Amino acid sequence: ELPAVVDQEDRSSHSVREPGDAILRKCNTRFLQLFYAEITKMLPLASQPSGFQRLFKALAYSAAGLRACWENEAAFRQEAVFAVFMIPGAFWLGTTAVHRILLVSSVLLVLIVELLNTAIETVVDRVGTDPNSLSGLAKDLGSAAVLLSLAGVWLTWGLVAWDRFA
Repeated sequence: ELPAVVDQEDRSSHSVREPGDAILRKCNTRFLQLFYAEITKMLPLASQPSGFQRLFKALAYSAAGLRACWENEAAFRQEAVFAVFMIPGAFWLGTTAVHRILLVSSVLLVLIVELLNTAIETVVDRVGTDPNSLSGLAKDLGSAAVLLSLAGVWLTWGLVAWDRFA
């Protein structure tokens, strides 16, 4: 059922009976009122997890994403194996805290970009496998982002190594 619309008398006095009334006052058409009513039915705030429950669910979703990427993406596995060796190496190579942060961050950035690239490729493949120039462009752009993040690793590690050994 359509939520009660604030009448003219309530609009002039600016009284608000419920949190949704302020939004309903802004709705000038029946369509927007119906849309708002349906959205509020679909997203009941009381049923949404909060606090630690939300945190644990978010961690579970993240772990599932990492596991799926590990199982399905050879590039991610290769980069993760390199990260296992490079992150401890950053503490040896870096002579200052800033160097160490830059070295570790550059490695983690590659993993993050690879996860995003995999997400893009997955969505493109979900939409369709027929050749499409926009689908190809999306995949190429994701791949280019990974390449640039790898270039950032080489640059960062090269400059820190130069600073240490030169």
